[in-house]
Formats: sequence, C-alpha cells, structure tokens
Amino acid sequence: VYLSFHGINMYLDAARMERFVKTGELPSVTKSYGIDSLAEVLADAVFPMTKEELVRKHGWKLIDIDRETRVPASVILKQLRRKQYRSLEEVLRELRSRFEKA
Repeated sequence: VYLSFHGINMYLDAARMERFVKTGELPSVTKSYGIDSLAEVLADAVFPMTKEELVRKHGWKLIDIDRETRVPASVILKQLRRKQYRSLEEVLRELRSRFEKA
C-alpha cells in the first residue's frame, strides 16, 4: 500500500512539474492556503505528538501560503510554543489564535 501511495504522489508531482515547464506557473499543492493548507497535509498525523516529532515527520511537506508561495510545513510548525499536542485540532487552534487575527 505504501508504494502505491508513494507512486500516486510521484505522478501528481510530475503533473505539477509538467504544468510549470509549460506555463511557468507552479500549481498549488493543496486546496487551501495558510493554516488550512497545513491542516490538509497534517491530516494523516497520529497524535499525541511532540512539536519536534511534528517537525521531523511532517515538516518536509509543502504547504501553500498563498497562490504564489509554497513553503515546507516546518516553517509554520517551528512556530508552535508547546512541547506536546494531543490532536491536530490543538495544533491548528494554537496557530490560528496567533496568526489569523481578525
């Protein structure tokens, strides 16, 4: 199953690269931006998990900050203040309270 999933990701990456070569535009890696994009790439994270584990296991994944900006999830995850998280919701709640000011 892992190889099949990995293969699917490689095809998606190849399609994104083909679009970039043809148009000069790098397509989004998720369906949303900012913290919502992070939520998408962390959907498979198994909690409880420490901040360090989150960065190590999921920090390599790309997220969309806006239409033109992609960064590794570690850029956001390193901003977490607590050492331990019991759920994805807990991670997202902390980040939203700090970075999504109304």
